Amino acid sequence: MFSFRTSSIFEQEDKLLHKGSLGVLCDNSAWYPSSGEYLWEILQKRGNLEKIFNPEDDIEVEDLSSIDALIIELQDSGVRYSPYPNLILKLFRTLKDNSLDIAVYVVDKQNPAGRCVEGSMLREGYRSEIGVAGIPQKHGLTIGELATYFHNEVNAKFALHIISYKGSESFNFIMPWSIPVGEENSGLFTAAMYSGTALWGATNVSCGKGTSRPYELFGAPWFSELLPYLKEHGISGWNSKESPLYDDGAFVRVTDFIPGHDIYADELCLGFQIIMNPSLQYCPLAHNLRMIRFVKENTASFLFNTDIKAGVDSNKTILELMLGDKELADYLYGESSYTDLKEHLKVEEQKWIRKAKKFILYEDDQIFRVK
Repeated sequence: MFSFRTSSIFEQEDKLLHKGSLGVLCDNSAWYPSSGEYLWEILQKRGNLEKIFNPEDDIEVEDLSSIDALIIELQDSGVRYSPYPNLILKLFRTLKDNSLDIAVYVVDKQNPAGRCVEGSMLREGYRSEIGVAGIPQKHGLTIGELATYFHNEVNAKFALHIISYKGSESFNFIMPWSIPVGEENSGLFTAAMYSGTALWGATNVSCGKGTSRPYELFGAPWFSELLPYLKEHGISGWNSKESPLYDDGAFVRVTDFIPGHDIYADELCLGFQIIMNPSLQYCPLAHNLRMIRFVKENTASFLFNTDIKAGVDSNKTILELMLGDKELADYLYGESSYTDLKEHLKVEEQKWIRKAKKFILYEDDQIFRVK
């Protein structure tokens, strides 16, 4: 059973929500401005809230078997690297595999990364905690649409009800991502850039974590090794059209920063800030892949993080798992051209859009790719 509902979760009259044993899975974005309370605080007043789950919890079958309905309210980043797609898929598989007849209500939220699709669908051999097979880096779906997609993928029999974000207080009064879901996910620019600049985190280059502009900045103390390139090639600056860092959709600003934690904590990093051009569409994944390859090929200090992601039955590096696709890795390692990369991304994005279209719940807001 599936339903899409246009009034808020508190206006639903289902007996399970009012008389049944309730569970709630939410993060700190589930806050309601009119009352100044979080979702779990409001539900506690009903007297039937049995379980409160945090996204970090390892939810056991025993915990789920004691409830009749589960309300989920999470603010996803819109990017495959987020833990939430894996969390929801794992939860749905647990419900199905254990034949748990629990009604699931997902309080939908806008996708802060927007409806633009970018990247390639993750291959089976690249599945890990940082990637669900079959989904591109930037999927363009809301978390409710993603839940609908997973419900279909696992052939689930439990009831799924999506509560439209258009009926919520958050949609009417506060912008998506106004309440950061994590220290490193702090704003709308973070969401827009994340699919690309997050890749630097799998190298020995800072992606701005530990600063007030995570995923907008990247750099390292040794980035001075790049300076001879400008002179050797007669380029006036990093933001000029002749620069290997140039992209039509963004401006590249030379800057420096000192991370408060993470790699190079308390060290001065030379680097760049990526500033999106509001008059044009920007593809952060393709741009950052090109920049990473340039830094790799033109510095002696650049390194990939060769640590293996914990819990993954694979010898792939974190970066390879994030890319999720041999063709993307081949480009990064210099085995294919940027033209090849762009053509591959075009085909993959078109495939995903065709696949995901039947799960779109907001007909006036379709997913798309940058042509």
